Amino acid sequence: MFLWPTHIRRACLCPRLMVDEYKTNSSHKINHSAKAFHGSFFHDKIAKPMFESFATGDDEHLEQLIGDNLDQETLREALWGYMVKAYLVPGISDSMKPGQLTSENTILFSEGLGMLAKFLAETIHRHRAVFETTAALIRELFLMPEQKLKSTYVTGQGVHFEISGKYDALLFDKINEEFIIVEFKCKDDSELVGDLEQVATYAWMIQHTSGIRSSAAVFYLCEEPETKCVGAKELNSLSKASQRLVEEIGRWFFAAQRIAPPVRSDS
Repeated sequence: MFLWPTHIRRACLCPRLMVDEYKTNSSHKINHSAKAFHGSFFHDKIAKPMFESFATGDDEHLEQLIGDNLDQETLREALWGYMVKAYLVPGISDSMKPGQLTSENTILFSEGLGMLAKFLAETIHRHRAVFETTAALIRELFLMPEQKLKSTYVTGQGVHFEISGKYDALLFDKINEEFIIVEFKCKDDSELVGDLEQVATYAWMIQHTSGIRSSAAVFYLCEEPETKCVGAKELNSLSKASQRLVEEIGRWFFAAQRIAPPVRSDS
């Protein structure tokens, strides 16, 4: 059976709810006061192209900015202004943008890039002494975004799950020898349905396949913008909690199979 980290995120509300959704291929409506801010548009048209350009080394201006050896605060301001000009403005100018995209959405996206610029400036500033050239720093730090992860998990009762998912972006912290999972959440519902457990599942899959641990940076692009940074140790604890949740999901599947009514024969 296939299981996505988003399923685990939903299951934080109730494993039985997730199992019913999974079996019936339907989605239960959950009422809350959250507002959605065109997250798919931000991911597809702004964040993904930006990190792809960073990872492939195609963004020469990024290399120039980092190579100027600006102090951390000046680099933050320069990165923020550049990301807005080079990636946000073209994105919102696209003829295929959502029809209901508002100026409020644009401000939230800009503030989100501001939080990202602060995080990247801190990370770049720490790594400058580790690399001989700016090109090497960029090549090692920025990895391709939206890459698919897949791992097999077998519960204690023998239920096999193929867990598959895609992180938003990925960095590599050379100093701490760990990956940094970057996630953008464009709803005003931080941790409502297990954001950190979802990220912890990515961390577990990365360590399961590479043997390398991960930390995470989750950026909330909402009415109250916030950055949640989660260290590798805490994320490891959360991944254990996520695995217990998968075990619970497996138990519900196992129980559902055991109590399934027998197939009637028309003989």
